[in-house]
Amino acid sequence: MTRDSRGLYDAVAVACRMNGDKRVFPFTYEGNTYFVKQHMKHKRWALRWGNDTFFREVQRMQDVYTRFRLAPEVVIGTAQFMVTKAGGRPLNEILRCPDAKELITEAFYAAGRGLATLHEGGYVHGRPAARDIIYDEVTKEVAFVDWENTYTIPWIDNRFIDLFLFVQGYFREEIDKRYALEAALDGYCSVTEGRRLYEQVRNYVHAHRTIFEYIGKTQTTGGVDWRSIAMAVALFLAR
Repeated sequence: MTRDSRGLYDAVAVACRMNGDKRVFPFTYEGNTYFVKQHMKHKRWALRWGNDTFFREVQRMQDVYTRFRLAPEVVIGTAQFMVTKAGGRPLNEILRCPDAKELITEAFYAAGRGLATLHEGGYVHGRPAARDIIYDEVTKEVAFVDWENTYTIPWIDNRFIDLFLFVQGYFREEIDKRYALEAALDGYCSVTEGRRLYEQVRNYVHAHRTIFEYIGKTQTTGGVDWRSIAMAVALFLAR
């Protein structure tokens, strides 16, 4: 560890003690902004099967950053916390910008293309929700954060679930800017493997149409998670 990284490590360790049980928080050191994520149990629901660990999340982010630059750079990764460079804004925040159709379109297109690039490389994010995808308006780069979710369902390609949750994540924001979703799907299908996977997901939903239509009809009056699932089902059935 260099003197500079040691100074950052010590400063973050102090910040973690000051922030107590705050799991993720921004942190500024010598004029640079970072995000700190502490290793602690998450109370929020997570789609997770298997025995994933905090170390595994750090490792996945480092791998994705190295191969695709589609995750934030991990500056420090320890058993207690990790520190990543900050940059950009989450899609759910960009989606709420007034009079910003061009920005929203380019951000969602980049997100869709980025997700397809991950899938083409054999990676699955786990829950590519709008709040967990960051877009930098200056560099035009997209990054996926919060890599703690994993799942393995033997009879389904896990990338199918990733794509479905990506679409569901848009509807979960409950903002009617359909051009954003269309841009995201255009970006996803601009990658050869993305187009193939998209068609497979659509065909799978249509092949099990009766089941998915039942889900759509019975869940429209539920909470936001169920409503957004029903809307995602309806989208694939209509295409």
